[in-house]
Amino acid sequence: MSTPLQESRPVHARTHVGPARSPRPADGTEAHADVELFLRLGATTLREGRLPEGEDFGPIRTLAGDCARAGQPIEQVLARTHQAMAAAHALILDRSVAPDFAASMAQERLLLALSEHASLVVATAYVAGCGAVRSGGEAPTDTLTRALLTGGDAEAIARLHGLVVAEQYLVVQLAATSRTPGAGRGIESALTAQFGSPLLLSRSASHLILLLPGVPMWDEVTEALEFVSGAAGVDIRATAIQARIGEIPAAAEQARELSLLAQMGRRGPGLYGMADLALEYQLTRPSEGRDHLLDVLTPLAAAPELLETLTVYIGHEANRRRAAKDLYLHVNTVDYRLKRVAQMTGHDPTRPSGLWTLQAALAARDYLATTARSEAA
Repeated sequence: MSTPLQESRPVHARTHVGPARSPRPADGTEAHADVELFLRLGATTLREGRLPEGEDFGPIRTLAGDCARAGQPIEQVLARTHQAMAAAHALILDRSVAPDFAASMAQERLLLALSEHASLVVATAYVAGCGAVRSGGEAPTDTLTRALLTGGDAEAIARLHGLVVAEQYLVVQLAATSRTPGAGRGIESALTAQFGSPLLLSRSASHLILLLPGVPMWDEVTEALEFVSGAAGVDIRATAIQARIGEIPAAAEQARELSLLAQMGRRGPGLYGMADLALEYQLTRPSEGRDHLLDVLTPLAAAPELLETLTVYIGHEANRRRAAKDLYLHVNTVDYRLKRVAQMTGHDPTRPSGLWTLQAALAARDYLATTARSEAA
């Protein structure tokens, strides 16, 4: 039976965003500036008895284009401009003195025509702004993925590009190792075949981060990754954390830390979560306990051959013969070195209690060394 992370949900599940929010009015400063803009246009229209020329609408085009590039929905932008136009026209009509009813009606018709033309200008400039975003060299799904991973306004970007945002995601970090030269080129196609499109994927030189919408079932994700592994000819070690939208950046960092721990622990291909690496994760958190563990290995600093033997021995699950073969040593030499480790540290690696302490100390040391190298790079 599949074990859900929180609730049963197919791998391809999508959770749609609810109805669009009511358009937000511009704040006080923006509203005042918008009204002033349309006051000038309205005054020019009435003074000259015709609609302004194209260049007179430049500020409106700039405003609409900036709103599009900022990811504001079109309905919000139109509502903002309509509110400003209505306020400006009410002020103009209140202050104007028409000689007769016919002149008053002519003024209203001119202002109505101005409103219609300004709405067309806003819509056209907004669409042009959206086109500039889409042609900026980044696919809409990549833009959305980046926003989710960095805490950006993912919902605004999704509305802009007609995409869908889920309430929460499984954040999966993938580390793939090619089995043969040239393998691995089809990994994205295989991922799309298993998890559907659009695929929310972030790429780097060392790993991929995949965002799976909803709460997919752990066993199904594991099976899907096994298929991807076979189809692309790669071994995949993945780590995953479930998170709501606002928690995704922190979850991605946790998944990265778990990936380092899985690598240092020589974990094989598969999908690992916090439950699988909880001990290693806790041991690497800043604490007095971690500092004590690091001190355990201090006596071995002057004997690198003992530290190497201990590391290989633990990596082979305390199998002396396999460690000896890997080190090109006689088993008796491995036994002698392990006894020296026990004498120098006070923890016997051939006994369960000593082995556990030394293994925890190595995990803490390796994690700190790896993170230090990553930060230096």
